[in-house]
Amino acid sequence: MERASEIGVRKSFGASSWVLVGQFVVENVCLTLVGGMIGFALSSVVLYAISAAEVIPFAHLRLNLRVFPVRREPVGAVRPDLGRVPGLAHVQAPPRPPR
Repeated sequence: MERASEIGVRKSFGASSWVLVGQFVVENVCLTLVGGMIGFALSSVVLYAISAAEVIPFAHLRLNLRVFPVRREPVGAVRPDLGRVPGLAHVQAPPRPPR
């Protein structure tokens, strides 16, 4: 409920509950994409560093780019729904009195 004041301000200016839920879903999808790109970049750097340092003798570690497009589909299908659930909980919560 840390975003209750933001939701209250948006509702007072006439935003519907579905517009607010849509905002949560879009934010969740954007954060997921950015996190995925950061994870992809970091994993390639770590694999290169391990391979270059020869921590495992005779191992040539690298990313399997053929698997990447296939593996992102299940995550992309689930994440928007996960953003909708907390969004509905925030939007439908009763207003709290100011402190």
